[in-house]
Amino acid sequence: MQVKCNLETVEQTEILGKELAVVLEPPLLIGFSGEIGRGKTCLIRAMLKTLGVQSAIKSPTFNLVETYQTDKGAIHHFDLYRLTSVFDLEDLGFRDYLNTGCICCIEWPENAPMILPLLDLVVQLDLQTDKDGRIVTLQSQTHRGEQVILNLLGKTCLNLV
Repeated sequence: MQVKCNLETVEQTEILGKELAVVLEPPLLIGFSGEIGRGKTCLIRAMLKTLGVQSAIKSPTFNLVETYQTDKGAIHHFDLYRLTSVFDLEDLGFRDYLNTGCICCIEWPENAPMILPLLDLVVQLDLQTDKDGRIVTLQSQTHRGEQVILNLLGKTCLNLV
């Protein structure tokens, strides 16, 4: 299942993050793709804040992972942008993180296709061609991902099509 939405502002990106947070249930593997500056971390930050994280939320670009305790248990936030070798992920215990029964948010999953299992949901953020906003595409790859989209469709104030 796939849905798309135009996000005209940062505030709308944050709204989507808040609405996603409400419908997420662990275990769940979510990939966030899009060029630098498209809003991946902004979206994840809004999700985490909605789930009760009060500490500073930053992209784990240099240490690959940050773990946050939330109202829905631990959420592991990965940023694979600077990944140079899958051995870095192996040393980190990446597979162990993925098998904890938690929600894992993975930025730049395309940088580790050889080690990633099938993601439940892929969130693709692209620039609108004629505006400053973003086009977000939510693509389910499993039944769990499809449930996220179906639940989101019933709750969102954004125009998902």
